[in-house]
Amino acid sequence: KAAARQGSLFYYLAVMAAVEQAQIAEPRSKPLMSALDELRMAATNGPGGDAEEGLAEAQGAVHALVEELGLSAEVAEQFKVAKATSHLDMVHEVLPGIFVGGWAALNDGCSQLRDRGVSAVLSAVAPGGGR
Repeated sequence: KAAARQGSLFYYLAVMAAVEQAQIAEPRSKPLMSALDELRMAATNGPGGDAEEGLAEAQGAVHALVEELGLSAEVAEQFKVAKATSHLDMVHEVLPGIFVGGWAALNDGCSQLRDRGVSAVLSAVAPGGGR
């Protein structure tokens, strides 16, 4: 169940990157972007009830639109890139130039950040969240 949600998020990122790379304009991309929002929500909502079925439906809708727009090859290539990113990395590039990571990325003189060319950091922590 968790693996299916993670796979769907990788697919979401791959499709987003393929749409950006193909420079598909707003009118043509709007149905796909709406379907991607549905997929993201289905993948990030907690398990229970019809969650797995909703996830499969959302992914199917995105896949159909990807094929309709002729993006299958681009998405497959982007999916390989997304899956190749190690889950052991301290920093993950979620969109071009946008990275997400935890406190560990600030260790070792911020080398994980410097290696990726990160020049600014936004911290989002809960009150009393520690460090």
